[in-house]
Amino acid sequence: MNVVIFRDLRGSDVDFLEKLRDKSLKVIQDKYDVPANQLRAYFHYQPSFYHLHVHFVNIKYDAPGQLVYAAVSIEDVINNLRMASDYYQKATLTFTRKINDPLTQMFLEAKRDKGTR
Repeated sequence: MNVVIFRDLRGSDVDFLEKLRDKSLKVIQDKYDVPANQLRAYFHYQPSFYHLHVHFVNIKYDAPGQLVYAAVSIEDVINNLRMASDYYQKATLTFTRKINDPLTQMFLEAKRDKGTR
């Protein structure tokens, strides 16, 4: 499987995602004694690098990358793919980036090239 971002996933990948989530939560529970109900599991959108990876973070940690418009929970991805196998090929997703982020600069440059503000 060569998946670079969760938008590449399809309904046929739901079993993989559930196993990934469940096994990861079990390892974290066994190794660090942190129960699943104390963790958030999410994908960054847009990610910092393009190779599919899931973040598992203690709910007590206020990680900036888990904010709305910066992250999509693994549960939402699973549910959306169950609803429509090609959900992420069709969906429009909102995201935010810092003004000095290279991706933001690329968008601003493209906008300037089109002569829009």
